[in-house]
Amino acid sequence: MTAPDGPVKTRWALPARLARIPAVFPGSFPALGALGILVALLTQAVIAGQENLSVASSLVVSLLALVVGLVAAKVWYAVLHPGPWRQSLAGGWSVDGFLLVAPAVAVSALAAVALPIGPYLDAVSPGLFFAVAVGRLGCFFTGCCAGRCTSSRFGIWSSDRRIGARRIPTQLLESISGLLIGIATTVLVLRQALPLPGLAFVAAIAVYFVLRQFLLRLRAERRIYSWKRSEQVARERSA
Repeated sequence: MTAPDGPVKTRWALPARLARIPAVFPGSFPALGALGILVALLTQAVIAGQENLSVASSLVVSLLALVVGLVAAKVWYAVLHPGPWRQSLAGGWSVDGFLLVAPAVAVSALAAVALPIGPYLDAVSPGLFFAVAVGRLGCFFTGCCAGRCTSSRFGIWSSDRRIGARRIPTQLLESISGLLIGIATTVLVLRQALPLPGLAFVAAIAVYFVLRQFLLRLRAERRIYSWKRSEQVARERSA
């Protein structure tokens, strides 16, 4: 039996935006993101034990910094991508917001639990970048942070959540960068190769920042400052 003609009611749902998108595996980002966090915490626990730090206290500090950092990453993304609040909340995360806020929260919390800042930061560094390595795989399989289309033989068929095409694998390049930085900081910290505690963390963040600026220029999405992006959205809506 056919239904009579009439308007069809629909409703917004989180999985709807991933339906029928080429080269996207729904659920891959949260799964790999959670795996990356687990790898980071386990790595930190092992190194903290080697460095005679309180494993329990250091993990509490990291969990607090993680929660606040994830909130900052979501807010940072929403500021860079103004629009309806549901789309902003479901749209993605900004690693810049996390890296800016999470270390500041961790340093503040260290004073409360009487842990030394330098050794803690060194213990956190390898796991942090191992998490980047795992998490960026989730970005690749979800189609976020996609690279520009290319005809190069080094391009990989992937999606930007709209079009499947041969693209510069920016997510995989950032994943490899995170893995290499994680390995390098692990060696430096365990061998105590640097003269000052915390220097491994500072050096790793600096290297990652430089590499990230290069990779951002390979993305399909244009990088626009938040205030300019807001002006552009306002012009498009008034047109």
